[in-house]
Amino acid sequence: MKKKSIYFIAPLIGLVIFGAIYWNFQSGYLKKQERIEQTRKQERDAKARLEADSKKQAYDEAIAAQVKRKKEREEKDKKDQEERDARQMAYDDRNKAQREVAKLEDSIKNLTKQLEEVKKEIADLDNAKKLSAEEEDFQRKYAKQAEVNRQSYAAILVKIQEADKAAEEAARAAAIAAAAAKKKQ
Repeated sequence: MKKKSIYFIAPLIGLVIFGAIYWNFQSGYLKKQERIEQTRKQERDAKARLEADSKKQAYDEAIAAQVKRKKEREEKDKKDQEERDARQMAYDDRNKAQREVAKLEDSIKNLTKQLEEVKKEIADLDNAKKLSAEEEDFQRKYAKQAEVNRQSYAAILVKIQEADKAAEEAARAAAIAAAAAKKKQ
């Protein structure tokens, strides 16, 4: 039996040794697992806190960036609006200047036409003045000639009157002579 008991006692002793080691291992293992789990939990919590902090920081940075982008967009929109307004004002000024130029060109055309008409009127007046001066000279010459003719006609009339008087006197004298001759006869 001795041999049989060895087969029975040796595994039993091995089992007791194994149980003691297992018990020792199990009690230490659970504590070790708890510590590992607690460490992991602390690491997860720390990691979660870091993640939460980094998320919060990223959120704050995103909000700040969003505010900054919004401000930049507003400034850009304001600048674009000012540029559009300036462009529109320049366009309006250009159109106004073009209208002014067209109006001035029309005024120049009208004034040029009026100037040509005035030049024609001046030329007509100069011609009329020249004709008037020539007419005046002609009238003066005619008046002088008429005066000379009047004087010559007056002299001729005087001569005619004198000739008529002389003819009357000659006729009287002839009548007197004829009457005297008739009386003598």
